[in-house]
Amino acid sequence: MNNKNDIPPPASAGGRTARMFKWFRDGVGVRQVKRLMVAVIGGTVTLLGIALIVLPGPAFIVIPIGLAILATEFLWAKRLLRKARDMASRLQNKPPAGDGSTPMPPGAGDADGPTAGQSNADRRETRKGNR
Repeated sequence: MNNKNDIPPPASAGGRTARMFKWFRDGVGVRQVKRLMVAVIGGTVTLLGIALIVLPGPAFIVIPIGLAILATEFLWAKRLLRKARDMASRLQNKPPAGDGSTPMPPGAGDADGPTAGQSNADRRETRKGNR
């Protein structure tokens, strides 16, 4: 008890409390409690995000937040978060639709088929002229 931070273990029958106190004092218990708290909070946030996939809400924001919480203690969550970031980056850099990378369906550009901006009367005239 030379240090101010040393707290004497409480006296108990059999020394069970003293052993538990030593376990926490050595940091093993604190580390495990922290890990458990991170698992509970991160898991809850992640499960809430998964529920928000079918419920109205920002699921694609909440799930990465839950994984980030879990990644502070768990390597598997860190790997999963990294994969999610890579996937989001690839989706963000994907070329926009309509740049020619997507083929048009058959008949979409034909003279017989309706085109955008034409009224029904114009379409009828186009059909009459092609007959």
